[in-house]
Amino acid sequence: MQKKLTLTASGRLLDLVGATLYSSYEKAISELVINGYDADATTVDVTIEKKSIIIKDNGSGLNLNDIENYCILGGNTKRTDSPKRTALKRLPIGSKGIGKVAGFGIANLMEISTVKNAERHTFTLDKTKFDAAKSLSEAGFIVNTVPGRGNGTTITLTNFQPHLTRQKFDLAKLRSFLAREIPRAADFIVTVNGKACSITDIPEKRKVEIDMNIPLCGQIKGSIIIANQPLESPGM
Repeated sequence: MQKKLTLTASGRLLDLVGATLYSSYEKAISELVINGYDADATTVDVTIEKKSIIIKDNGSGLNLNDIENYCILGGNTKRTDSPKRTALKRLPIGSKGIGKVAGFGIANLMEISTVKNAERHTFTLDKTKFDAAKSLSEAGFIVNTVPGRGNGTTITLTNFQPHLTRQKFDLAKLRSFLAREIPRAADFIVTVNGKACSITDIPEKRKVEIDMNIPLCGQIKGSIIIANQPLESPGM
């Protein structure tokens, strides 16, 4: 006698992923910002409020087929189903297929609104429902579709995890983290509560001021910043 069985993931998988990889708000937010980079966004605006975190990008957005692929945890569609480089000649950064649920490391609710090809799709991922279900596949969600304008995705995180409610958001620290982790490109700007992240937000080990006159170049003024840690440049 033979019987075919399949592996099933319980809701606890989201706890394991979130607690292990994305329990800090800096890391969780950076993963969602990187999704905007991979979607060819030129701007990603992060807004930290008392009871919510909003990550809004003007990237390509998601259609229904994209959302179905979004549901595949661990899927590697950015590497296998897409061109090697995006329309803006970017190398996609995300490859593990789990950064999409990074928000669950710090919040129980992820509300997603995304526009692509004149259609707006909205849906809510509720971690408490996933936790209560016997398996992730049993805890479905509804996608609502209406006409929309422009492209892009907005993710709103609410109902924070207990460990986060005891923290005080440090906006300067978040800007510093994002400045280190996100790609540095002229066509990609990330703001936190209206202020753009820049290389000057990165803590410095030493700063050397420059003020000299060079023949054929003229007067040169500026500074060389030596960071505390090596800078990352993902996707470049």
